[in-house]
Amino acid sequence: MYLRPDIVIIFDRVITIDPNSTKKWILHFKNEPIINNEIVSSVNGNGKIFLKMLHPITSASQVNKLQLTADMTTPNWYIEIQPSQLQKQNNFLNVIYATDASTQLMPEAILVDGTTLLGSQISDWIVMFSKEETQLEIGQFNITGTGRYKSIIADLVPGSTYSIYLDGNHIGNYVAKESGLIEFEMLLNGSHTINISSGITDNINPGKITDLSATTGNQAGTVILTWTATGDDGNVGTASSYIIKYYTSAINDSNWNSAFDIEGEPLPQPAGNSETYTVTGLIPGQTYYFAIRALDKAGNMSDISNSPSVVAGKEPLGKTGKPNHIDNISYEQ
Repeated sequence: MYLRPDIVIIFDRVITIDPNSTKKWILHFKNEPIINNEIVSSVNGNGKIFLKMLHPITSASQVNKLQLTADMTTPNWYIEIQPSQLQKQNNFLNVIYATDASTQLMPEAILVDGTTLLGSQISDWIVMFSKEETQLEIGQFNITGTGRYKSIIADLVPGSTYSIYLDGNHIGNYVAKESGLIEFEMLLNGSHTINISSGITDNINPGKITDLSATTGNQAGTVILTWTATGDDGNVGTASSYIIKYYTSAINDSNWNSAFDIEGEPLPQPAGNSETYTVTGLIPGQTYYFAIRALDKAGNMSDISNSPSVVAGKEPLGKTGKPNHIDNISYEQ
């Protein structure tokens, strides 16, 4: 993948019938290359080439430098990358940066390892490939950045429509080109999850949860939440996940992003089932407000539920504070 004007991302899948067959990725140089951890560089006249080895990572591979010939008129050096663990399929991902001989560093190239995708984030680009030989239909990866990024996803089904979701929010539909690529831009501000799916776009949100209830827990700092499961499409089917938040005032659209996330939410049951979840780690005796939203596989999100309040479980008597009253005391000698 050539990213103008000076970056090339090279992704190779090497598949053999015999899993133990040796697999190597080789790059030739005119002059002797210098290997510095996962970065290789070599100068030739006024130019310089950098190589960033992303996958397999250097701790899981062997990198060798060899000289072919002393003839300086032809490329006479090369490096070879060999995975430490051989298997039927080994993937190689490397980034090449061409620049002036005086350049000391290449732009930071970061490995992005998703569920079915493998790629790199470099400069203002994000480029992803399918890990497997088959063309992609769905995938997910996590990314961190600030600003606008140009994004390319390869190895898609030509002519198919793909939906892109940023943290569950639909940002657009894109038709894969004959080359199997889609291109789009994303505005990032921190850590994000990107989802891609093909086929008919799901535009139906899960139904709103309207009966969220909160009661004081039996243990210190706990609250018991109960509600009725909603569906994937309205109140039909099964949602994909829940987001539960708490705050010191009633939660609504204006303060949802400021409210605090609860970790370890249960997986949704089919619509209509009763759900129960115990929140722990709260301040005993403190009043809290809670709210919940459901998500589906396409990233659609329900409206915010009702927001009940409750006092978190207090410390049992005798555990903290002043001693309990003593009615009588006796002493025998």
